Amino acid sequence: MIVADRSSIFYNGNMPKMLTDDEAKSYFAHNLKVYLAKANLTRADLARLCGESDQRLYLYANAKCLVTGGALLRISSALGTSADKLLAKPRKNLKNGT
Repeated sequence: MIVADRSSIFYNGNMPKMLTDDEAKSYFAHNLKVYLAKANLTRADLARLCGESDQRLYLYANAKCLVTGGALLRISSALGTSADKLLAKPRKNLKNGT
C-alpha cells in the first residue's frame, strides 16, 4: 500500500495568497488612478463609460470601500484592461521608490 504525503495533497506551495480587504482596496485605488491617467479620463468620464456613479468611483479611488465583482468587470472593460491588473499589487517606481 502506498501512502501519499497528506500535506502535498492539500497545499503544494503554489497557491496564490488571498488579498485582505485593505490590500484589495489599496491596490485597486492605486491602479484605478494609474489607468485613468493612462486613458486620459476623469472619474466622470469613466462613470459614463461603465455605468457607475462618480461618487462610487470616488470611494473606490480613495480606498474607502471594496469594489464589487460586477463593478470591477465594468470598470476594467471601460478602461481596456483586465480585472486582475486592477487588483494587482502596484509595482514600485525604480526612479523614486514609490
